[in-house]
Amino acid sequence: MILILNNRMVEVKGGVGSGNFGHEGRPGEVGGSGEGGGVGETEYLKIKDTVGSTSSRQANRLISSAIKEIPKSHQVGISGIVLKKSLTADYNKTREFMVELGGKKSDLPPLPRGKKIGGTYNTKTKEITVSLDVPRGSIQSFFAHEVGHNLYSRMSSSVKADWTRYSKSIPSGKRISSYAGTNVAEHFSEAYSAFHFGGKKLSQKEPGAVAFFSSKISKKFIDGFDSEWTSGVVGMIEVNGIIYFLVPEDSTVTEESLIEET
Repeated sequence: MILILNNRMVEVKGGVGSGNFGHEGRPGEVGGSGEGGGVGETEYLKIKDTVGSTSSRQANRLISSAIKEIPKSHQVGISGIVLKKSLTADYNKTREFMVELGGKKSDLPPLPRGKKIGGTYNTKTKEITVSLDVPRGSIQSFFAHEVGHNLYSRMSSSVKADWTRYSKSIPSGKRISSYAGTNVAEHFSEAYSAFHFGGKKLSQKEPGAVAFFSSKISKKFIDGFDSEWTSGVVGMIEVNGIIYFLVPEDSTVTEESLIEET
C-alpha cells in the first residue's frame, strides 16, 4: 500500500486481501460496479445517496451542478458516485472488525494525526465515494480533483508528456496548492480542479496551467474567489486499489460541513 502525506510517498507493507476491499456495492442492486460500466459522453453520472438526509441532498445538488459544469468527455469511465455519512468512521470500524476476525489493525494503516477521509476512488470499479463531513465549500473542487485523476489516466501519451514537462518546470512551492507538489499526477488533478472551481487563483499563480487546459483540455473557466485556493485534499492512502483522500480533521471548524448534528 502507498501512503502520501506532506508531499512524501512512503510504501507501507501489508494490506487487505480483497481487491475490492472497502467497496460495498450499490444498495438495492446485485453485486458491485465492475469495470466496463460508467458514464458515456452523452450521459450524466449517477449519484447514489446511501444516507437520505438533508445534508446528503445538499451534497447531491452540489455534485450534480459540478457534473454539469465539467465536460462529459472528462467523466467517461467513472462508474458512479456514492454519498456516505462518514468514511472515517467506516474506516475505523473496519480496522476494529479486522481484529475481531483474527487480523491485525496494521493491515489497514492508521489515519495520520489530524487527518480524516474526505472521499475514495476505487481504481478497479472506477467509483467515487464522497464523505458528507467534508466542508460544504470544497465538495465541488474535491469532486473535480477526482475527475482530474480519471482524465489524467486517459490522456494520450503526447498530452501527458506536455503536462509532465510543464509540471516539472514549476517548483513544488510555486504550484496551485501544497498538495500539488506531491507529484506530476496530483499537480494535474489539483490544477484541473482549480481551473474549474478555483476562480482566478490558477491564472494568478499558474498562468501556464491555464494556457495548458485552455488549449489542450477544456475552455471552461470561472471568475471569483479571493481567498487562497485549495481542493481540500491534503494526503492520500492507497490500499489494494482503493484510494482514500485525506482532508484536515478540523476542516469543519472554520467552514460548515454537510453532515448534520446528531
